[in-house]
Amino acid sequence: MGSSLCGHLLDAGYQVTIHSRTRERAEPLLDRGAVWANSSAMVAAVSEVVFTMVGFPIDGSEVVLGDEGVLSALQPGGAIVDTTTSEPGLAKTIYAAARANEIVSLDAPGLVAMSTRVTRRWRSWSAETRMPSNACCRSSR
Repeated sequence: MGSSLCGHLLDAGYQVTIHSRTRERAEPLLDRGAVWANSSAMVAAVSEVVFTMVGFPIDGSEVVLGDEGVLSALQPGGAIVDTTTSEPGLAKTIYAAARANEIVSLDAPGLVAMSTRVTRRWRSWSAETRMPSNACCRSSR
């Protein structure tokens, strides 16, 4: 499902950097112009906005809060949008950790189902708020 969101961002002209535990699953996006990163931290290091989608809360915790997680490399002023359907407690933990690092955190389960509309709104919102065009995705499978 993360592939769909990333694909819409690519179609909208955004620069997209991706990481997945299964690189083969990312090949169609790489063929369309996405750039590969070897870890979630490497994605975050070159991005100002990070979208995550993983299968289970334990994965979400690792991807965002782990030693090689998004928050280990995302700069203050950045944003993380977690599209995983997860546990409310984890969303609160991620929010607190992000806020402590001056990072915006948005818990957005189900966002991918609306990804076409979101891309249009993101384009409008990013222009209005001067958000960068460097977005990234991280898909679990």
